[in-house]
Amino acid sequence: EIFVDGKKANIANPIVATELGIGIVYQELSNFMHLDVASNVLSHGLPQRHGMIKYDEMYKKAREILDNIGLSHISEKDTMSNLSLGAQQMCEIAGIISKNADIVILDEPTSALDPEMVQEVLDVMIELAQENITMICVTHEMGFARQVADRVIFMDDGRILEQGSPEHFFENPENPRCRDFLAKILH
Repeated sequence: EIFVDGKKANIANPIVATELGIGIVYQELSNFMHLDVASNVLSHGLPQRHGMIKYDEMYKKAREILDNIGLSHISEKDTMSNLSLGAQQMCEIAGIISKNADIVILDEPTSALDPEMVQEVLDVMIELAQENITMICVTHEMGFARQVADRVIFMDDGRILEQGSPEHFFENPENPRCRDFLAKILH
């Protein structure tokens, strides 16, 4: 369960989540494959909030968002279906940014990616972290977690087994299941 300002956030309902200032990037992408990048990036925010905007304004705003998070290599006018899965995922993250969300939840954002694309998506997420955007990220990318996290929570079978700073989690975990997990993946 996630609570924001004392209100339970129903993250299964994107409308409720958005009202609480939460942007969510699910494992399964929600891009509209037949539309261009700008339409997808901004469909997560501006058109619904402010009514339809003119195409030239839409492309300019999408370009600004893409450039600000290091995605200048993605054309705002390209069709989503022409992009790699990693580029689609980065556009999904850009769409969440267009909402100006206070909290971004990322559910295994690299799980379905080709290994060559993983770092590109992680770089976008690192940019978010450097902008002090609050992120809750479910990930198996331990190097990323170690580099970016303020707090690491290790869960198994729906239970929290270990939590603390990255230093504590990676260097001195107390829970045997956590120690076993780290021994398997870090060596």
